[in-house]
Amino acid sequence: MHRFDGFGSVAAPGADEADYQAFLSRLGLRDRQTVERHVAACEAETAPEHARLWRQLACQLASLTAAPTTATPAPRTGAASRQFGVQAAGQKALQFFTADGKYRRQLFALEDLRDGVLVVYTVDALAAALRAGALRGPIRTEDGVKIYELCGCDGHPTVAIEPLSADNVAGAPDYYRHMVGWNRTALKVTLRVPGNDDRLRALNVLCALAAQQVAQGH
Repeated sequence: MHRFDGFGSVAAPGADEADYQAFLSRLGLRDRQTVERHVAACEAETAPEHARLWRQLACQLASLTAAPTTATPAPRTGAASRQFGVQAAGQKALQFFTADGKYRRQLFALEDLRDGVLVVYTVDALAAALRAGALRGPIRTEDGVKIYELCGCDGHPTVAIEPLSADNVAGAPDYYRHMVGWNRTALKVTLRVPGNDDRLRALNVLCALAAQQVAQGH
């Protein structure tokens, strides 16, 4: 069984600028411009939580995907971001890929429709996260979606987690639709923008376990 404390902590607000700049430096020109425009729009809002949470999640998810090798110089086009494993889908979402043999497989997507929530789509590691003690529940159901408590956080924050399969993603955007199929399932994890940043630590366990499953060929 995995231990919740065995996974890394999340950087405190204001301490992640170096990570964010490193993340940007690995993006291709077009994807970097797209990301910068999106973050600028978030920062123009009244409350600062939106941009900060988006940046933290983007860095967190990117850290769990394979970084590019330094042996080959990065191209000047968007191929650099595809090599790194991060690709923008307009200003609505980022896709995160990792190596899967000689191919690549999508691990995550980060969706921001600027509607008060951020959504992380991840390879399904819910059972492992529950065993690890990162999540508890479901503690209730809202509008047919199960709500889980993020453990180890002050204030008992919650997230909505919806299972995704080929049966319920017909017509969904490409930036997460291709994560399912071939007997693969995914999760839609919805976080409200206001909230304690400590909740990212529990979410990090779920995503780290998802990356681990893919690395092990599951």
